[in-house]
Amino acid sequence: MKRSTSIIAVLFSLCALTAEGADLSISNNAIICFFGDSWNTDPDASSTNIAGFRMEAYVHSYLALNYPQYSLFFYNWSRSGGTMDDMLTNRLQRLGLPVWGYQSNNFQHLGIACMTDNGGLDSNGMYLALSNVFQAPRIMSDGGTALNSQSGWAATANVQWIGLGEPPLEGPGPDTAQRDRNDATTNAGPRLGLRGVDIWNPLSQSWTNDYIANGGTNIQWFGAPKGGHFASGGALSWALAILKSITTDTNISTCIADWAGSVVATNHCVLSGVSKSGNTLTFSRLDDRLPMAWDVPDGTITNNATPAFNLTPGDANYFQFTLQITNLPAGNYTVKIDGATVAVLPQAVLAGGWNMFTNYTGPYWAQRKEVLGLIRDLEYVNRVTLIPGSAGDQLGLVTLGSNLDTQWGLGKRGDDLIAAGNAKVAQVNTNSAFSFAAIRAAAQPTNHTFTITLAAPIFAPFHK
Repeated sequence: MKRSTSIIAVLFSLCALTAEGADLSISNNAIICFFGDSWNTDPDASSTNIAGFRMEAYVHSYLALNYPQYSLFFYNWSRSGGTMDDMLTNRLQRLGLPVWGYQSNNFQHLGIACMTDNGGLDSNGMYLALSNVFQAPRIMSDGGTALNSQSGWAATANVQWIGLGEPPLEGPGPDTAQRDRNDATTNAGPRLGLRGVDIWNPLSQSWTNDYIANGGTNIQWFGAPKGGHFASGGALSWALAILKSITTDTNISTCIADWAGSVVATNHCVLSGVSKSGNTLTFSRLDDRLPMAWDVPDGTITNNATPAFNLTPGDANYFQFTLQITNLPAGNYTVKIDGATVAVLPQAVLAGGWNMFTNYTGPYWAQRKEVLGLIRDLEYVNRVTLIPGSAGDQLGLVTLGSNLDTQWGLGKRGDDLIAAGNAKVAQVNTNSAFSFAAIRAAAQPTNHTFTITLAAPIFAPFHK
């Protein structure tokens, strides 16, 4: 049974977050290291119930699609069963340090640490564990429990840390121990001049109600042998709780055109070639950025994250990716994008602004879904089953992590470990597939042709 509160160490290069809760700000070459446990990864290739490879992938998709102009590097260094001690004595320095310090760069870095202890720590113990983690990389373990001052790149590197809480545990609640560890995480950030992200409190009511009402169907709790773990519904709910905490920039892209054939307003997009012929309005739209992605069944994909919106219905409209047409005659409208019908909408919806954030049809969703698929490729897990591949295949983060473990076992530390990892890090940065470069290329916005046709006019009643 899972009993842990995660403090994920996500490292953003050139990324600014403050203890006061300012919005996330990312710049080019951001480096992100994500440290969680079995809620974020799963090595069990024999199981049909794979836990992990969900929440952190959804957050990664947000970053990739929201910042397509930047090269971003998001490393999931979660480990099944990984405790705070494991994070401190193993993963920070043997996995985090080589990618943070890749080519001894001078980028700004951010760490998000997920409190992970299988319930072994009380709130005071969690606070202390976090305060130790937050000293990396200048002060880190060399593999034992003692913390040591580092030399070389790590001695002067600046890492900004975020303490990230975890969701409620399975059951009718209240799981007060999980709440207290979460609160220790939330409080550790400001008290240490960092950022703490509350997860348990925003999700507690909806998750508890879902368990009481229907056994947690929308969270998708697994049974044995993965009891206490959940699938895509809970993972997306968790991901959205994180994003709602770190950004109020909810307007992904919006446009307003007039039915007469003119542009009224745009935000984060450009409309061109606006024209009206008969009952059809046509224009091209180029967005600056696109919304995040999550798992939706499509005949191939079987994982389903959409029940997250049953848990918190307002999440379906937290981010705005809208199409609005003013001065529409009454009736129903067929909306096509690049020739594919994506919706048939009544006048009231289109005139009020149709949010495409949860639309799963057409070229926008196909692009978003492909970015998520490439993120799974990078992690080297199957896009459908989420079963991880073998490190021996020499692909993706599975192999990079194995290679760095080998270098650590050979006694490489500090700058020597960074130098030894440079070649493998470069491979996942630039390889034509299974790479960050592939994700960035797929996230680039492109022009789309919108065709909006009055399909069924509604006429006023005839009176003599």
